[in-house]
Amino acid sequence: MQFSLQTLLLVFLVFCTSLAVFGPSGFVFALLFVGALVLIRFVHWNQHRIKGLCGALALCFVCWLLWPRALINGEQSPGTQCMNNLHGISCALRAYHAEHGCFPPAYVPGTDGTPMHSWRVLLLPYLGEKGLHSQYNFNEPWNGPNNGKLACKMPSCFVCPGSSVKPPLTNYVAVVGPQAAWRGAEPMKEGDISDGLDNTILLVEVADSDINWMEPRDLSFEQALAGVNPDRGQGISSPHVHEGDYFHHDEPVAHVDFVDKVVPLHERMSPNSLKALLTANGGETIDWDSPEFTGPKRIHWPHVLAVVALVVSVVLLVWCVWTRGVIVFVDR
Repeated sequence: MQFSLQTLLLVFLVFCTSLAVFGPSGFVFALLFVGALVLIRFVHWNQHRIKGLCGALALCFVCWLLWPRALINGEQSPGTQCMNNLHGISCALRAYHAEHGCFPPAYVPGTDGTPMHSWRVLLLPYLGEKGLHSQYNFNEPWNGPNNGKLACKMPSCFVCPGSSVKPPLTNYVAVVGPQAAWRGAEPMKEGDISDGLDNTILLVEVADSDINWMEPRDLSFEQALAGVNPDRGQGISSPHVHEGDYFHHDEPVAHVDFVDKVVPLHERMSPNSLKALLTANGGETIDWDSPEFTGPKRIHWPHVLAVVALVVSVVLLVWCVWTRGVIVFVDR
């Protein structure tokens, strides 16, 4: 008794293509598939059982390919944690507005008009940091003798988990300018933003920020207009990618906050669309269904070809087993 050469070659091909599609776990997949094929071929199962088993295996295979990889691994990606941070800051901004009737100013000026305290410090009580807020001295600058000691106590929500930036630097900043939702020392009410909070960026992510979380400094309107992940200068940027399914490439993105929602912006965002999102009273119409927001998906052709090769090898092996059998008996 010996295996036919054709069967051995097809089994080897199934193992190779499984490894190409699934990685190291592909060896287990191929082993289970070949074992199940042999079992079904030589154990007398009725057709309904066989069809049910094949359907279940095919469904699991398709779901594995199409499901985002972060969910398959059971992990929360740094990008998701970053969005959660921004969402938490959004809730604090909402709570501040509910109590004061306006959003906090980008900074509180000193007697000479220069920025003295940041909106991030004003937001501390609404982030569950009342104790830290009570330690802050508003009678001295943010980097004064007392306040300078608080830099190491930065709330974790002000730094992105996937960033190379470390406390006391922050990754989340406001966009400040006459056309933006933040007007420096002037606090803005919800009604002052005629474009609507759903269409106006309030906060952005900056991957390589050099801003201390207590420092009354943020991103200017002009800097933000440089684009998403600009090649030069400091603008809206992030180390994150939008994880697609198995058949599509990951897309580099940067997160921005609209108070009521956090949105990943793609690198290919046009300057006009970005400006429309940054202006508070521009009157622009935002098409949220355009590819700039939904993210044009680029097909990952090596993955597609690997799946095609796996399917072909599996079909050929099934055909070989069903028509010729797995083994050939040889007279001695």
